[in-house]
Amino acid sequence: MNFALSNKNLPFVIMSNVPYYQNFDNIRIVYGDFGLGIEKITKYIVDLGKKSIAYVGCMTRVPELEPKFLGFMKIMEKEGLTPHSVVRLQKEYRAETGYESARIIMNHEQTPDAILVDNDIMAMGVLRYLEDNHIRIPEDIIVTGFDDIPMAAFHCPALTTVHVPIEEMSIKSFELLYELMEKGNTPTEIPVFIPEVVARETTT
Repeated sequence: MNFALSNKNLPFVIMSNVPYYQNFDNIRIVYGDFGLGIEKITKYIVDLGKKSIAYVGCMTRVPELEPKFLGFMKIMEKEGLTPHSVVRLQKEYRAETGYESARIIMNHEQTPDAILVDNDIMAMGVLRYLEDNHIRIPEDIIVTGFDDIPMAAFHCPALTTVHVPIEEMSIKSFELLYELMEKGNTPTEIPVFIPEVVARETTT
């Protein structure tokens, strides 16, 4: 965003998952409401009767504004629940990070009913840790991810996740960029894209 603001003679379209950006003369925003997506998957887990839910993610540059974690905590508080544990390591979004996060969670005296992972890649690591330790999915613990990467549907068991409409967001971004280049600064609303839960074998 800072780069775009400092180059006002160039058109930019920014795909964002946070709600506090706004359009400028040379900038258009395409917003994916990841916070609402996490709210939906958290509510889905709770509606399955799971009350002890662990959260796995990574520390971001501004963790107090991380929309996914805020969405998770919003539903937990609304449902009167306390997280089993929250593991947000200062590491990259990798399967290895998910594996390590699962190890930390499972070292607690009480194991959770569910592990909500805020991205599919790390969820793969969580699943591998549970499988390596003979923990049944979903019979013992359910696991969810976020993003709906192609691998999520083909993993065994297939991963319940949140589908982010990245293709639709990308198409809209190109449309707005073209419009900005052709017509210049014309008033436009920020398009909002809502992720949706995709239920698969890790929860059912």
